[in-house]
Amino acid sequence: MHAVPQENGAPHVELDDGYHFVVTERGSELQRRMSADRAELLYWIFEAHTFALAAAFELRHRVEGADSRRLLFARQEHLLGRVSQEWGLRNTAEHRAVLVRHPFDDRRD
Repeated sequence: MHAVPQENGAPHVELDDGYHFVVTERGSELQRRMSADRAELLYWIFEAHTFALAAAFELRHRVEGADSRRLLFARQEHLLGRVSQEWGLRNTAEHRAVLVRHPFDDRRD
């Protein structure tokens, strides 16, 4: 985790009137989350890191024709659940909310 913007899509943390989790790329701020709760900041950091790990895992174990999020989401939920059962459940709920709006789309031949 960085303390200054990397401008490459990698998150960094700013400490000001609370904790700021910020993602910037090419001079544009893509995301900013703020909280006074250190535990919330830690969740955001681990959520971002486990997403990157899960994406790399999915790429190495890709299933032809399957929506890549199936494996990615499952792996991220597993990784976060190993850090904290509560975080794993929270991440599962976040993924389910995404899937309500954007369901899995497996290609059928």
